[in-house]
Amino acid sequence: MNVDEIDDPARTGLRGQNARLAAQNADLSQRVAALEDQVRELRDERELRDLLSSYSFAADVYRGPDWVGLFTPDGRYDLGADNVDGAYSGRFDGAGALLALITGPGMPPEGRSQHHHGPAVFTVHGDDAVAESYSITYQLDADGAAEVYCLGFSRWLFRRTDGRWRIVERRRRELGAGASQEVIGRPGAG
Repeated sequence: MNVDEIDDPARTGLRGQNARLAAQNADLSQRVAALEDQVRELRDERELRDLLSSYSFAADVYRGPDWVGLFTPDGRYDLGADNVDGAYSGRFDGAGALLALITGPGMPPEGRSQHHHGPAVFTVHGDDAVAESYSITYQLDADGAAEVYCLGFSRWLFRRTDGRWRIVERRRRELGAGASQEVIGRPGAG
């Protein structure tokens, strides 16, 4: 008779206990992996929100290379065709065009504006992300009173490069221009 064929209650109990522990460890590993994924997603979303805040601060206070540096080297800004009087329209591709945009006369005067983005909805897929948000810019008028400069909708495309999130593209459409569907998806559509 082989020792394995002996029905020893102690051995049978150990085998059952080992099977239960193995199942618990597998379940725990799956739960930890799921939590790690959720933490990574929350961290990415936090970093993207910080990027949008940096974008606003740079547009208002640190115009020029600091603002352009938030974009990928081939970054672009698509403002559409119908914007407020005196503001830029069209598309700006690459660092040189973005620098001309942020430092040009079609922007509110430096130090006299505040850009706001939000609320924002983020979707992250690995090293690429999308956000949809409202956009509002305030400026001080000639008398120092705050006024709304422009209102709109934005769709942001992001990419993580060298461990850092950057803006690939911003598409913005002015409120009332009838083109908000170009940048804001239908709720529940995906």
